[in-house]
Amino acid sequence: DDEDEDNDDEINDQNIDKKTKDKNEQFLAGFWRAYDSLNNYDSIIKGMNVAKFQQQFIFEKGSEIILKEMIKMHDKFKYVVLNESFTTNSSITRSNYNDSTFNKSISSLKDDRVVDITSFGNGSLMFQNPLILTKLGNWILNAYHKDGGLLPLLIAAYNNDTETYLICGLPS
Repeated sequence: DDEDEDNDDEINDQNIDKKTKDKNEQFLAGFWRAYDSLNNYDSIIKGMNVAKFQQQFIFEKGSEIILKEMIKMHDKFKYVVLNESFTTNSSITRSNYNDSTFNKSISSLKDDRVVDITSFGNGSLMFQNPLILTKLGNWILNAYHKDGGLLPLLIAAYNNDTETYLICGLPS
């Protein structure tokens, strides 16, 4: 039994190492894609559209979190847990177009534009991007700051693929 358990742990460690390596490779590929786009006007416009879409996404999800009263208070901090149903039921859907994965905006703001956001890592979930999660947390902190709440925020997003949480801590 101990040997089987050790083998399972070793397999899990190998899977985690592979996923970490894949994320690092995606990051480097994204960096060089961004660097190369500096000489390409169309790429810059495309990047600006992605940035606009990200901001819209953050506003919509932040508003939804506040309206659903998902922010919990603790003595020393606030926290939000974005569970599986929230992270998979986002305004981002996957579709296949010309053998590539594209993500479409079908937002509640009735925006029918299609934005290619494959730069988030092969169509990965928006909540698994640490920058998006940090921006969402900062948006929530700013919204609560106006109400006088000066507590730090923990925000955790569930990743269905790895069955783990990405957690971001933000100071007040």
